[in-house]
Amino acid sequence: METVEYVELFWDCPHCGQLHISAVFNSQGNRCPSCFYWRTEAVKLYEASDSQLITDPSLINRPPFWVCKVCEAVNEDVGLSAELLQCSNCNSYQISAVGDITGDSAADQQAPSLSVIGELVQRQSEPPTIAPSRSMDHSPSNGFNPSGNNSRLGWLTAGALGLTVVSGVFWNSAVESVGTKDPTLLKVQVTDLQWTVEVDVQTQKTSTRQGWDESVPTNATILKSIRKQRGVSQKRQGVRTVMVSEQYQSGTRTETYYEPEQYQSGTRTEIYTQPEQYQSGTRTETYYDSEEYQSGTRTETYYDSERYQSGTKSECKVTSQGNGLGKRVCHEIPVYSTRKIPRTRTILIYSTRKIPRTRTVPIFSTRQVKHRREVPVYSTRQVEHTREVPIFSTRVVPVQKPIMATVPVHDTWMTYRVKEWVPQQTHQRVGQDAAERRSIDINLVQLPPQRISATRATCRLSGSYLVKNGWFQKPEAKSGAWNLPCEEYDRLKLGERVQIRLTDANSAQLARSL
Repeated sequence: METVEYVELFWDCPHCGQLHISAVFNSQGNRCPSCFYWRTEAVKLYEASDSQLITDPSLINRPPFWVCKVCEAVNEDVGLSAELLQCSNCNSYQISAVGDITGDSAADQQAPSLSVIGELVQRQSEPPTIAPSRSMDHSPSNGFNPSGNNSRLGWLTAGALGLTVVSGVFWNSAVESVGTKDPTLLKVQVTDLQWTVEVDVQTQKTSTRQGWDESVPTNATILKSIRKQRGVSQKRQGVRTVMVSEQYQSGTRTETYYEPEQYQSGTRTEIYTQPEQYQSGTRTETYYDSEEYQSGTRTETYYDSERYQSGTKSECKVTSQGNGLGKRVCHEIPVYSTRKIPRTRTILIYSTRKIPRTRTVPIFSTRQVKHRREVPVYSTRQVEHTREVPIFSTRVVPVQKPIMATVPVHDTWMTYRVKEWVPQQTHQRVGQDAAERRSIDINLVQLPPQRISATRATCRLSGSYLVKNGWFQKPEAKSGAWNLPCEEYDRLKLGERVQIRLTDANSAQLARSL
């Protein structure tokens, strides 16, 4: 069955962004009520969820809008002839021959075109959050119902919050039950937090020291310096000529030598035996063969899928009428579902049985068979060869060798006095609250002069964790303590569950809170 309805259409202003402007109940006609932008044919109309059904015959039968040939603005048809049509936006006449009527004129004698009729209109599922521009009327009769939208938004917010809580619970359980693949990551329950602040008090002391010249500090006072031997070195004092013997090749000689060589000097006949299998008889053998036979039947119930019409639904299309209205044509189309239908069928039951059978099997025996073959006979002979052999002689030649002497190396040995800072006492403070971690106030004396070193702060986390070696093994509880950066220590609380990354056996970094 087909139903036809006429609905209100809307458009959005591309100039100022005003949304949801009614094309039927707008007091400004085809203009934006905010910036007075005149709607053109390029601005598409759409159906909204709050579009009103139009039953007024005067609105339904309203002529289509006509489009200005100069600025493309959409104008209402007020019943004037084509010669008198003047655009309300740019004041242009649509036909140039207009007699004594003044005003801008178009470039041809053709009547302006009408808005497109029958164009498919899109539907927006939700109205925009900006207030509708239906003559700025927010009454329920104009289709504006804020309570309904807010209630749907509340349900969506509540659903999202519930999903977040459920996801958090699932994540928490997954963290507890599944071990990490990275051995440097630990999930720790914080059981104790402690920081330590240390400051060294140093005293200036005058000391007398000795050393070689290059090791003396620049602020030292020299008391004594002497020259003394620091080591030895090898020094070349000259060369000497010595006579040494050497071998050299003075010629060659030809040498004759013999090598043994095998050669085939004849053949001989050899008799050999080889085993051979032959069939000496047969025998009858009984064996059992497997045979499948039908031993019975059984009835089986199964479910077959069946498609049936479970109802109908309405399918609608809205097309523009060119006058701000949309024509909605709805058709009832069938809705199909699937259901399970029980059916029965007979299943054959098969069994296996052994069937005795006989067969003839050959009997094989072995016998020795004589064969003849020709075998080569080999002999050995000496073959003469020649080769060139080098002749070596000895001669005496002069060689230059350096004369080396061991000489002492002297340097300056200094006795000097220097002022240096030596540790005298270490002050320490221990606490837990990060706000109380600060430098230690120390009163220094004038004589001997004193100074303090840079403050050293150490922050330490103690906690317990579980070690799971396998999915089906009970986790083992362990505890430990690790140093970590103080800026990360300041974010921790007792009893908190955190994930840390081990950097060495006694140090770690905070990965994230759980």
